[in-house]
Amino acid sequence: MELEVRSEIYRLGLTVTGLDANNFFYARAQQSITVDSYCVYSIIANTMSRDTGSKFEDIYFQFNIYATNLSDAETIEQNLISVFDDSESNWTLINFSVLNIVREFRTELRPFDKWQIAIRYHLKLMRN
Repeated sequence: MELEVRSEIYRLGLTVTGLDANNFFYARAQQSITVDSYCVYSIIANTMSRDTGSKFEDIYFQFNIYATNLSDAETIEQNLISVFDDSESNWTLINFSVLNIVREFRTELRPFDKWQIAIRYHLKLMRN
């Protein structure tokens, strides 16, 4: 199930203006990255619940955007938000239906030589 969700995040992420296969990565960026801005996404939690007739999955995933200057990071952030906020009908999962997707938080910091913006989403799924 996580593979299916991870693949779909990647597919949708590649539709974000400013992201492509050279600067959008799962879990960690390449060591030899040469671009000024890039984004790393990861699934940070996956819980299951159920009621009498349905099984639900709660997936929490996060984007970490890194850029040399803050305006580049904010541009990617806004483009990500425009693709992922209210994107329930854009997901094409085989085994699950998307009930909702909610952006939970956003934070920015500059730990080293690059700006970092983190955005976390909560994806609520129901097994088909």
